Amino acid sequence: MQTRKVTGFTNTEEGGVQLTDVVPFLVEDELKNLGGHYSKIGVWELARAISSGPTEAIPAGPET
Repeated sequence: MQTRKVTGFTNTEEGGVQLTDVVPFLVEDELKNLGGHYSKIGVWELARAISSGPTEAIPAGPET
């Protein structure tokens, strides 16, 4: 994860649905702890894609 551009649910979004005490970790915090360059937009704004490079893909989601 180090040096990669990453995004995901924000801590604010997790708090907004009262899940901060339910989930095992907060995605924003964990991605930052792993050295990712976390990027976010406004709370609950439409999803977006970011790229760590021209041919790189980082799998994410329940099927990983």
